[in-house]
Amino acid sequence: MEEDKQIEIDLADAIIERVYPFTCGRKQFFIYPVTLGKMYLLQRLVEDLGINPDNLHINTNLEMLRLVNEKREKVCTIIAYHTCKTKEQIHSPKIIKERSNILNKEATDDDLASLLIILLARDKTSLFMKHLGIDKETERLRKVCEYKDKSSKNTLTFGGKSIYGSFIVPLLELGLSYDEIVWERSYTNLRLLLSDKVNSMYLTDDELNKIPTNLLDSKTGLDANDPKSAGKILAIFATKGIKTDINQS
Repeated sequence: MEEDKQIEIDLADAIIERVYPFTCGRKQFFIYPVTLGKMYLLQRLVEDLGINPDNLHINTNLEMLRLVNEKREKVCTIIAYHTCKTKEQIHSPKIIKERSNILNKEATDDDLASLLIILLARDKTSLFMKHLGIDKETERLRKVCEYKDKSSKNTLTFGGKSIYGSFIVPLLELGLSYDEIVWERSYTNLRLLLSDKVNSMYLTDDELNKIPTNLLDSKTGLDANDPKSAGKILAIFATKGIKTDINQS
């Protein structure tokens, strides 16, 4: 139960795209949510750190301290990118260098190691999808589509082979701009938005009869039409002290 409560608190933070402040010397920084563009940029930098998975499993803190000792400037650069909010800041070598230098000069090894642990463990999208039942619903849709495809011999599907077709284009069709998708909205929120979008599929009586009963209905996740769901959502926000104007009547 405690684990579920913590996941719901983390989910509330993800929904509101909460920022986390920290101080370094006399300077205060904020850690902003990771966007799609920032994720791709950071991916290469993190790979260059050369994290040892075995060491990470044995003692995470010790492995982070090793990285700080061996690649301190690169660690500071990674943290500096996390403190950037806008596309302009992320693409500014001057801003990245200035913030990286402050971190390198003012932060202790323990400070940098602790920040690195937090940043590398921030992506909880998969955990949210499992908690909400979205992963099971996605798999249910995939299996139903398999039955549909077998019976619809005249239907051909093309595209969706990259993040453009499977992620960016569907979000553009929902009305988001390219900059919103890549630089402004958190990757976690966009994935949850896309994964839990309501989908409808027409099935003929013959197709319906061929699909196993367990695939025809899902009892997981939150029913948006159920007042109890609204209460649960409000309870999540209440744990964070977030006020809303939603009426539960």
